[in-house]
Amino acid sequence: MRATPVPHFTPGLVLLAVAGLVLGAPAGSTPVLADDGAAWLPGSWGQSDGEITRVLRLGRDGAFVLTVGAGGAEESLSGRWSYDGGRLALEGGGDRQVYACERAAGEDAFLLSGSGLEEALYFQRLAPDDTPAGGPPAPPPPAPPAPAPPPPAGSAPKPAGAPPAGPRPAVGAGDPRLVGRWTCTQDFQKITITFLPDGRYFSTLEVAGVPLDESGAYAVEGGTLVFRTPTGQTATYAIRSLEGARLVVTTDALPAPLDFAREPGSETKVLEEARAADAAKARDDAAWRARLPIAVLETQPPHVAVGEVPADPQVKRIFERPTVFKGPNLYLRLSFETYVHRPGTGKPTGTFRTSAKWYFQSTGRVFVKFDTYMGSEVEGKRPGEPVDPVGDATRPRIISSEVHKQSWGRYRIEPGEAEDRVVLEMDDGEKIEMRLTDGRRRLFWGESVYDQVEWAKESLEGR
Repeated sequence: MRATPVPHFTPGLVLLAVAGLVLGAPAGSTPVLADDGAAWLPGSWGQSDGEITRVLRLGRDGAFVLTVGAGGAEESLSGRWSYDGGRLALEGGGDRQVYACERAAGEDAFLLSGSGLEEALYFQRLAPDDTPAGGPPAPPPPAPPAPAPPPPAGSAPKPAGAPPAGPRPAVGAGDPRLVGRWTCTQDFQKITITFLPDGRYFSTLEVAGVPLDESGAYAVEGGTLVFRTPTGQTATYAIRSLEGARLVVTTDALPAPLDFAREPGSETKVLEEARAADAAKARDDAAWRARLPIAVLETQPPHVAVGEVPADPQVKRIFERPTVFKGPNLYLRLSFETYVHRPGTGKPTGTFRTSAKWYFQSTGRVFVKFDTYMGSEVEGKRPGEPVDPVGDATRPRIISSEVHKQSWGRYRIEPGEAEDRVVLEMDDGEKIEMRLTDGRRRLFWGESVYDQVEWAKESLEGR
């Protein structure tokens, strides 16, 4: 149940998160299967972390097709693959990336790591296997193009002007030339970025009228504009022009430059807004810390199975006198995309989302539930039907593969002034460190962010 990389959600950077898995199409190479045990590799493999879905198809002739999807956008890339002694190489466009490929014991799955990947990626074989013998498969039906990805799955929209979650990530001082509110409008999307002189930024991407928020720190380094989120994700844009009230930036992941105009008078207006927002956040943090109290566990209360939380098989396995939540607390992350089963398969009806849920109990125990769905086919869309960039992005996908995992563990909270440290030890031995920020409203694990469910509901209702 390790965390997997989460992309930086600044507009246009959806494909940067594949971390070395994006390659062009080479010519003239042949497959190398030096390991006699590599006969299991050809086929279709899927991986998803809730925001990004990857489908890697390895043809028996050594050709591969990688399809990466996020937020309704999909891109397919092709090249040549080879395997030798536990190393999987993907080659194309004059580039060659070699990954450690470890087959999962007792499962039709493998772990891919190394070559720039911050965390191992867990791929499972997709069923049915649609890789034809003797050649690479055709890519799946394309999803509608979307110029930007969604926010971290499950992250509740923040009130307008809300400061960034967690500690302020430093990438350098702000730039006086950028202070103010900038807007870029392209087709069916609108991007608004507010830059503050202390190095903070707030961005809102509106796609088909749906706002997606992000915040963090920024800096201008030479001729580049660098963004960093509270989870440590960074993105860099080349500054093509910065003159007066006009900012033009670009990156290789964008089909065209982003042309921003600064709102007249916003240089001073955003400072007033930031002061008010900072004061409001301090009040909200204090209020939520009171709503989500913690205390040293002197006597363990009985565990009550309710809803998704089952009976605890090792309820007595807790830390010695741990500091825990005084009541049950759920932190969750939900995918932007929705999924449905194909009609007539006899599987459950209804709409599903990829989700990750952490149910902290007042017993000093935590129940973790991960549900992952994958699929690229748009529900009800006929072959050859023209792409509808807005409509298709909001329609469910047909589920082609799904993975469900759950586990129990123990936890303790180490209180701090700005944030609390959370230490977990799962019953399978895995050790995890997390942090609670924003008055315990948000839970950070590596580069993944989970929202306290009550705060998420109230944020959405007050949108």
